[in-house]
Amino acid sequence: GYNLWNETYDRQLEDVFAIQDEISRAIADALKVKLVGDTGTRMAPAPENLEAYNLYLKGRFFYNKFTEVHLRRGIELFEHALKEAPKYARAHAGIADCWAYLADDWVAPDEAYPKAKASAMRALDLEPSLGDALTALGKVLCWYEWDFVGAERELTSAVNLNPNSAEARFVFGSALPCVGKLDRGLEELRQALVLDPLAPLFSRWVGRYLLFSGDYDGTIEQSQKTLELDPNYFHAFLDIGSAYLGNGAPEQALEWYRKGQSLPSSVRSYDAHLVRALAAMGQREEAQAILERLEKEAQEHYLRSEVLAMGYAAVGDIDGAFAGLEQALRSRSAGLIFIHLDPGYEPLRTDARFTRIVEQVGVR
Repeated sequence: GYNLWNETYDRQLEDVFAIQDEISRAIADALKVKLVGDTGTRMAPAPENLEAYNLYLKGRFFYNKFTEVHLRRGIELFEHALKEAPKYARAHAGIADCWAYLADDWVAPDEAYPKAKASAMRALDLEPSLGDALTALGKVLCWYEWDFVGAERELTSAVNLNPNSAEARFVFGSALPCVGKLDRGLEELRQALVLDPLAPLFSRWVGRYLLFSGDYDGTIEQSQKTLELDPNYFHAFLDIGSAYLGNGAPEQALEWYRKGQSLPSSVRSYDAHLVRALAAMGQREEAQAILERLEKEAQEHYLRSEVLAMGYAAVGDIDGAFAGLEQALRSRSAGLIFIHLDPGYEPLRTDARFTRIVEQVGVR
């Protein structure tokens, strides 16, 4: 190959941020590449405080683990970064991201999402063009406030600011099926995976969108790829189980559901999927016992009632299923933004109450 650029830099470690800018711009000039949104200044400035920057990077490391423990640790590290540099917008955006992912599975939506939005808005106050903050705000607008037009607007801006942000494309892709653009959403998720091919989260959601589109074999294939990236990614086991259930193989579905729900990272709400497989196999006694256990747990701590509704629907308790969906409406659970696509709600679709809930969420 050809040597297009080389240079030697002799600076103090404290100048690391200026060096990053200098090197990146020198490379861009050498390759005749114009930086996206380049105005001659750094697009997303790092703080002068090196310790704050290191804490921020550690926070992002834990954030990308996507478990409750790791997300809470990420918040702690971002907060420590802000003690070192109170106006560090990226650290505020990091806190917003962590709260957005803690929501629903581990923390009640009305507790987590307002915290996420407050942090995202603080980041935007400090740096109005920060793509990470626009992406975090888009999560809240789409997943919690169900302002799909506003979410599409903010996320379009985030993608335009940084077309190579896998996170921005992923979140943009999460909003598109809410406005009737499942295929376009899948394209964005695939692009996110191209940009970050080692991210189990993006790989998993490609598989989930294939599930929504009825491509059950494709779901299984993609979810297996997710498990190659992270053998303990419990959501991928559940997606494989749902694909087998869609293919009319409840025994295999139950096997995969049980594998996923036996992992330490699993979330108890999703035991409702076991109920779906058991009901399809005619094992109603065990299915009912699981639902009763989940009912008791829901009185002690937050569970996702829209997921439990799938279990009630599977055993034929249609009123119980709609009671769960009504509770999810009051909680504004993010799972409802895919209510019109998820095959787990198939037994409910002909009921007029289902149409009303879909209209209340505002998806199409």
